[in-house]
Amino acid sequence: MKKQTGSSLIIVVIALTLLLIISVAYIRSSHVTSLVAENFAFKTAATQAADIGVEQALATLQTLASPDTSIANKYYAIAQPVDSNGLPSTVNWAQVPSSSFQLYRVQYIMERLCSGNLPVANVITQCVLANAPANGSNKIGTPAYKNTGEVYYRATVRVTGPKNTLSFIQAILSK
Repeated sequence: MKKQTGSSLIIVVIALTLLLIISVAYIRSSHVTSLVAENFAFKTAATQAADIGVEQALATLQTLASPDTSIANKYYAIAQPVDSNGLPSTVNWAQVPSSSFQLYRVQYIMERLCSGNLPVANVITQCVLANAPANGSNKIGTPAYKNTGEVYYRATVRVTGPKNTLSFIQAILSK
């Protein structure tokens, strides 16, 4: 009779250990993938909710009585300084009014894209204006666009949502 050494048992234990490690890694990987998909869905929904803020900003722009008069935490008569992301750096978002849309909190501010001191004395030189194609020929030296006199405004919308979702959207509007 041959003496058994148990080497097949050791090989089976090693194989089962490897299968266990692979199974745990696969479960962990699928969990991370589902978290990434969930976070992407929250971010996309926050970006879509920002459309409500842009519409509210447009409504505010249409009812604006005096473009030279700022409205605290809502409308700035001149462009504000921006940070490295292009967002207004002087805005305290904790004081900006908000509205709710499902699980999301929507806030917006408006800025007239003008520079200098108030009141704006010369809209043509101090503000960013909308241009329309000029009629006529395109000879050398003739402007390709004419000034329409419409001033540009920048709406910055901030949306916060579940799982600390934060999204900023900016839109340029004219009046």
